[in-house]
Amino acid sequence: MVKLSKIGYLTFLLMIPFTHFQGIILSQDLKEGFEMLENQQFAQAEDFFQKILETYPENRTARLCYGRAVGLGGDPDLSITLFDTLLQDYPDDKEIHINLAESYLWAKKNRKAVQTYQMIVDANPQTPLPRVGLSVAHYLLGNNRKSDYQIIQAMSLLTDQTDPNIAMGVRMQSLQSLLWQNKFTEVESLSKQYLEEDLITQQMSNTIIARSALRQKDYLSSLWKYNQLINENRKSSEAWAGRVQSLMAMDSLGEAYKTAISGATSLSTDKSLKLFAFQIESQWTPSINIHYWYNYDSGNSTAQNAMISTTIPSSKKLAFSLTYRYRGTRQDSSNASADLQNLALGINYRIAPHLTISGQLGAQFAMFELPSTDRSAILNSAVELKRKQKKYDFKVGYKSGLQDYNTALLSVANTQHDFYVSYNYNSLKGLGLYSKIDYNFYSDKNRSTFGYLSLYHRIKRIPFIKSGINLQYLAFNIERPSVYFSPDQFYAAEAFIDIVRSADMVTDKGITYLLTVAGGTQIINEISNNNIFENKTYRVNASLGYKFNHRVMISAYGLQSNVASATIQGFTYSEFGLRAGIPLAKKPQFTVD
Repeated sequence: MVKLSKIGYLTFLLMIPFTHFQGIILSQDLKEGFEMLENQQFAQAEDFFQKILETYPENRTARLCYGRAVGLGGDPDLSITLFDTLLQDYPDDKEIHINLAESYLWAKKNRKAVQTYQMIVDANPQTPLPRVGLSVAHYLLGNNRKSDYQIIQAMSLLTDQTDPNIAMGVRMQSLQSLLWQNKFTEVESLSKQYLEEDLITQQMSNTIIARSALRQKDYLSSLWKYNQLINENRKSSEAWAGRVQSLMAMDSLGEAYKTAISGATSLSTDKSLKLFAFQIESQWTPSINIHYWYNYDSGNSTAQNAMISTTIPSSKKLAFSLTYRYRGTRQDSSNASADLQNLALGINYRIAPHLTISGQLGAQFAMFELPSTDRSAILNSAVELKRKQKKYDFKVGYKSGLQDYNTALLSVANTQHDFYVSYNYNSLKGLGLYSKIDYNFYSDKNRSTFGYLSLYHRIKRIPFIKSGINLQYLAFNIERPSVYFSPDQFYAAEAFIDIVRSADMVTDKGITYLLTVAGGTQIINEISNNNIFENKTYRVNASLGYKFNHRVMISAYGLQSNVASATIQGFTYSEFGLRAGIPLAKKPQFTVD
């Protein structure tokens, strides 16, 4: 998911010139330092104000500007300490309180930011600027209604006596608030009106139009606008970051990487551009993924599983993989057991932006503790073509292998050939649709058709919450209930809710989690036994993990379901596992131009 950097969210404060600060020093000229802050030259501003403080250590304005330079330069925790210290000398200074609240936003301490901004608003209800900050803080916590309310209140407080620079900042953030609500037509109309009435600057107008294009996934337009902003001001962090995000969304990773490096060179203290470069490098860096899980069902089958997979990119387009998987199954009622080992070589090639093809070829080796058979070996393979666009992704593929759910199935060496196609659509309004169709052919002459449809709606952005309904259909040509779940017809419907904070939602490092709860009904029609079963279903899935950076992450999960299609035997199924992703190198192992 494409995200604006923290600078993008807080531009309204950066665009307010520092000449509105109270207590301007008359004994020395601070204009040069102000300009450095306005131009986002934070390292230079930090050095400038530090030198001023060597001569004038108690000067309030220099201390305040030094705190801003430090925080915006990448050390928000230190800026919080600096503003806290400054408040000891000026406890009732509204401006210092505002900067403290903003530093909480820089440090991603959004709840502290809300508390601080709310305190300022309560003490100064007729002042618009703190309400703007409160609006941003609420949005970052996912409180969209509260965020919208505060910016509406801030707009209502603008008068002819309001500082023009503050008024511009408030209007800019009101446009951003409309963007967050996906009111793109209103944003464009108001932006044009404000510009014509000289209520915002041309740069502000271009910035909001660029953000609007990016949010609407019109990446060519956003790229063009951000290029224009860079030409106007090569020191604009948001312009560089917006260009990188546009190129990444267009799957032009090479150009995005070059832009991130160029921008980081121009803005040596900007951590967001370095982070973008690090994210892209991570996709080109060799890595290893480890997955261990244990599962059991109500039919007294248990299994121990382990999988290790390495991915080695050899260029920006081509990557190889090697995967080893072990599965040990046991049937407690009969004490029968089997071990399955699989070794496969894979390849992934990016044909064009957003179009990739992947393939895998391997061998499966099964060993049994049964009197009827000792071992079997079979080749397994997979190939998939994936197309991803602005609002949808499409997959078509084939895979084959042994049915390995339990010992009994392994003993009959039934091979499954699966042809599938899937389609996923996401609208800007939060509505989505996912569908999949599978056609399966088995070595025992059986065939099956599986259909899946999910309709959902995004309820909240932070954390990501969606709810909807899932529909399933499954039908077999031949019923073999004594061997595996193969009804003549199977139907299932459920309502679900997902609460997610995935690794993609964590900017640098932090906790990840997932909780899915679903309930519904299923109908199983077995004509061979002249039976029709209808019963209630449930499904629970939860995970908790930690992302150390874009290359290292670990998570633990557990799930349980009584939906018959969840297992090949139709039993209630439970699974617990651990996953970990670890880099094998610090940098890509090929030359990055």
